[in-house]
Amino acid sequence: MTQHQLPAKILVGARDRDLKLLLTLCLEDSECVVEAVERPEDLVSRAVSGDASFILLSDDLYKTGVQDTLRQLRAFEKTRYTPVLILCSKPIRPELRSLLRAGIDLTLTWPLSEAELLRSIETLSQSNQLVSVE
Repeated sequence: MTQHQLPAKILVGARDRDLKLLLTLCLEDSECVVEAVERPEDLVSRAVSGDASFILLSDDLYKTGVQDTLRQLRAFEKTRYTPVLILCSKPIRPELRSLLRAGIDLTLTWPLSEAELLRSIETLSQSNQLVSVE
């Protein structure tokens, strides 16, 4: 497997136990730390108070509150530029415009390969470093 340059810490918001396991397995060969939470308010709290440099959200957890969660993340200086990727169980075309306005960086739809997921995380985190303002 190609070695990817991943963020130091990824915060994962997902309720599905299998999804959390899959993400952990995908990232276990990297030096990346993965922290999983199940509630939107816990995700926002940990993102703002912690050192996560990337956020992965699953639509199984955020079906109704993803826009609110994104707006809350973007309201804090610390998480304003943190890359956020949503993993979707189906295409979200109707919601895409409002998600973009709320601050989403990228969406991917399951199923996807491990290589595609890692490449997307790497690309998004590197491109974010170019626009982040410290």
